[in-house]
Amino acid sequence: MIRLIQERTKLGFSQAKLSRIADLNTSTVCCIERGEMRSWLAQKRKLADAPSWQGEPDDLFEEAK
Repeated sequence: MIRLIQERTKLGFSQAKLSRIADLNTSTVCCIERGEMRSWLAQKRKLADAPSWQGEPDDLFEEAK
C-alpha cells in the first residue's frame, strides 16, 4: 500500500473526496493508488496539497510502513 492511501484513509477521505479536493478525476486517483497509472509531477503536487501533506510529494507514492 502506498502512503497516499494510508494518509487518505487516516483523514477519512474517500477517493472521491480526495479527487474533488485535488481537482482530479476520481478514476485517475483510483488508478494511481492501484499502480495502474504513473502520476505526473502536477498530479503529485495536487494530491500532496489536498491532505496538507508536509513532506515531499514523492513520499506519498512510496510503500507505507
